[in-house]
Order: sequence, then C-alpha cells, then structure tokens
Amino acid sequence: MLNDDDDNYSQQKRGKCRRVASTGSKPSTSHTRKENQPGKLPCVAENKCIPTALEPVIGCISVAGRAREMEDTVSVRTSLCRPDITGQQPVHFLAVYDGHGGPHAAELCKERMHVFLEEDLMRVSGTESAGGIGSNGQESKKRKQNAAAVELEDRWRRAMVRSFLRMDEVALSTCVCGSVGDDCECRSLQVALTGTTAVVAVLTDQHIIVADCGDSRAVLCRGGRAVLLSHNQMPDRPDELRRIEAAGGRILFQDRPRVEGILAMSRVIGFSIGQYGGDFQL
Repeated sequence: MLNDDDDNYSQQKRGKCRRVASTGSKPSTSHTRKENQPGKLPCVAENKCIPTALEPVIGCISVAGRAREMEDTVSVRTSLCRPDITGQQPVHFLAVYDGHGGPHAAELCKERMHVFLEEDLMRVSGTESAGGIGSNGQESKKRKQNAAAVELEDRWRRAMVRSFLRMDEVALSTCVCGSVGDDCECRSLQVALTGTTAVVAVLTDQHIIVADCGDSRAVLCRGGRAVLLSHNQMPDRPDELRRIEAAGGRILFQDRPRVEGILAMSRVIGFSIGQYGGDFQL
C-alpha cells in the first residue's frame, strides 16, 4: 500500500506553462502562446523557454509479510533544503528503514534522520577551498577540477556520516516508551534489542549520494541493468569480521552468521547488543 504519512508527495508537473510578464506591464494579447513543453516556462518578452526545477516522481510500497506488525518505514522529503553545497539547488531525500525487534528505531529514523541531515547540509559551505589548491595559478585546470571533486565528495561524506552517528545516538538513548536516557524504567533488554537498518539516497540535479547501514540495498536501474549503489554489511564479510573481532565481538552461527549469535548484520542503528562502532558506509 502507499505510504500516505510522508509529506509532499508532489507529482512531476508535465506540460504546465504560464505567461510571465515583466513588472508593470501586461502580456500582449496578440502574442501566440508557444506549445507547452514539460518543465519549462515561456518568457513572453523574448519568446523563449527557461528551465525550471522539477521534483522527481516517487512511488513506494510496504508489505508486512508474515510479521505481526509493520516494523519498516519509508521516508520521502522532496526539496528538503537548498544548501550551498549544491549551489542552492534543491536536495531530495529518500530513505528506507528496516526495523528489528519492533518499529521504534525505524519510526525514530523516519522522524529525525532527514532533520539531522538538513542541519548538517545547511552548515556546509559551498565555497570551501578545493583540497588545498594553491593560488599561484600554476596548477592545471584538470587538476583543480579533480581536487574540487574530491573535496566535494568529502564534504558530502562528512555530512552523511555525522547524520547517521547522531541518529544512532538518539536511537540508543530513546526507549520505546518515549523516555530518554536514565528516565526510562523499561527492561534494559527491551531497549537493547530494538534497532533498524538504514539506506538513504539524496538526489541533486547532478549527483546521487547513497549512505547505508546494515543489509538494506540501494539499486539503480540504468538501461535495463541493475547497478548496485550500496553493499550489505554482513558479519561474515571479511573486513567486517576483522573489525568486530578487533573490537572484542564474536560471530556465532545461529542458522546464519550473527554478531554475538543475535544480530544478522554487522552494523545497525540502535540495537546496542553486538554493535561495535565504526564509520557508516557511503
């Protein structure tokens, strides 16, 4: 079924044009209106069409399957913000959270993850120096462009990682009863076993930025072929296995490899049992 709780499910505007007149004057009645063109507005004064920003067409479906209750959530926020890092162009936020042990952590992510990301993005400057490029004019244009691209990627990475870490801290300190920190009187086991995966995609006019935690997957369809945009973080993956064991954790086999015999993935938001830190995948 469609998730109607998310705000701003705006459909793409197709073929809708209106006249634009300069201030203090009216459009000429003898002007012949140009044929509608998707995503463009005609300029009466010059009889030209200028591009306008279009929101993406988005659809989602959620199926509980054999679970007693729906523990997963979907979050869609079109035109979340217009940060400097994109040149004030809109940022669209899409996310799926696969809850475990109840819907609590997934619902928290739905409420706050995009808020944390927006706060981080709006603090990121779009005019930072490109990786320490000098000002003596001797560097080649290509080198400057490459350095600028690396710096841009690094700024996106830092913003996404900070948002995930902030979300994880909130999920670990907020109980299913709504209490935060020491105010909670619930059983500690109930709090510890609630968690969620997260896969977040941010769309701009030029880039798709994906960050993930756990085993939820992002896939891009290009020319009829599937292109993986994320990689599942599983306990038996060699790099994850080394990281967990170095942090003092164990991988036990309970129908499949699990962290401490419980967690079927190697990273998660919330779910304090078997979580051993480390940066989130981007």
